[in-house]
Amino acid sequence: MGRLIHGSLLPHPPIIIPEVGGTEIFKAGSTFKGMQAAADSIAKRKPDVLVVISPHAPVFPDRIAVNQVPILRGSLRQFGAYQVECREENDLELGKKIIQKAEEKNIPVVELGPEYLRESFSTEILDHGIMVPLYFIRKAGLNCPIVPISISFLPLEEIYLFGIAVREAIEESSRNAAVVASGDMSHRLSSSGPYGYDPAGKVFDEKIVQSILKADPMILFEMSEDFVERAGQCGLRPLVMLFGSMDGFNIKSIVHSYEGPFGVGYVVAELLPEGENKKRGFLSRLFADAEQFKKEGYSYPVKLAWKSLKSYLLEGKIIPVPEDIPDELKKPAGAFVSLKKRGQLRGCIGTFRPTRKNAAEEIIMNAISAATQDPRFPPVSPEELDELEITVDILKEPQPVRDLSELDPKKYGIIVKKGMRRGLLLPDIEGVNTVQEQLRIAKEKAGISPFEDCEIEKFEVVRYK
Repeated sequence: MGRLIHGSLLPHPPIIIPEVGGTEIFKAGSTFKGMQAAADSIAKRKPDVLVVISPHAPVFPDRIAVNQVPILRGSLRQFGAYQVECREENDLELGKKIIQKAEEKNIPVVELGPEYLRESFSTEILDHGIMVPLYFIRKAGLNCPIVPISISFLPLEEIYLFGIAVREAIEESSRNAAVVASGDMSHRLSSSGPYGYDPAGKVFDEKIVQSILKADPMILFEMSEDFVERAGQCGLRPLVMLFGSMDGFNIKSIVHSYEGPFGVGYVVAELLPEGENKKRGFLSRLFADAEQFKKEGYSYPVKLAWKSLKSYLLEGKIIPVPEDIPDELKKPAGAFVSLKKRGQLRGCIGTFRPTRKNAAEEIIMNAISAATQDPRFPPVSPEELDELEITVDILKEPQPVRDLSELDPKKYGIIVKKGMRRGLLLPDIEGVNTVQEQLRIAKEKAGISPFEDCEIEKFEVVRYK
């Protein structure tokens, strides 16, 4: 029976590799020394295999990738260090076991095999998120197989659950394993840095260090998606997966260093499992909190959409308009209901002008339509309900546009009209940053040529989450 014997959070700035950074490594001296200390600690325990989680390995938004290429190659030539190369053996058996355990828990997972190299026309698959920590671990004298794992944009609860699958696979193997979570903290600590400045960055990094020192993963789940996005980081999901691998265990934590010399935060830390403790099983609490949030944390329009969906999908009944609706839903208004599953659109249907007595009835009916009548997707099944995220947009009265300078894709949605053809695009859509792009998409939805003139209206929305 195998054991998880060590965990670590290690940053991956190539500049701390002497062959890359040269004398610049002294600007990150605390990180360099911390990496040496953590690597020595890992090597001292002599694990049979390293499970390395990288945010820069091939990423799939809706599933976690486990590398199954037998011989793994990588280099730092893209950072000017042509002499830094590696050839690693992949522990395929443990990787298969991790995939099996993930599938048993219904976590979407994909096996990344040799065909990936053929399709990408590459001979190298190890990214710098793996190469940099490995550089220090190999220098410390440890040579053992590895299992590279990618992150994904699945909900954090599922990332944590995957970590549990990793530990269970280790325990059913004959290996003692160390898990390395590779990740940098906020990239927005300084206006002179390559990614600019956001005050959320410093606060984010403080919360990361606090969660490690307290060995408390729940701190990571208290941060909103918007806050995390503002921080601009790549270490949260690897750390959540690492914490998941130690669910139900006492943890001794050591923070060797934290600094942000180049406008990017680097934490070097160890998490050492020290015996089982059922009181530290956070999984049920995480999923209970997520469900409770759905019930209590959302705005009234979103709760109403949830109630409508559940009644229709589970019982085939359309709910009546509740008596306690807030004043803003008593007036007629157009409304859009959008459904997402694991961060991906699952359905969106709406009305840009009112078709019902009030906005509440509009939401009730459009929630059902989004789940059952969006032609781009199969109907939502009852089993998917708990995985859905819902947003509701209440539309204000459209206004005619006389000049394109009146448009702002972040503030205004648009309606384009040409005869009987109409197209609508909501405001503040990810990836739509210019008026020209907004118009192009709206015209495409309406079946209007990019070169045809058309009527344009703009509207504002009140978005509920």
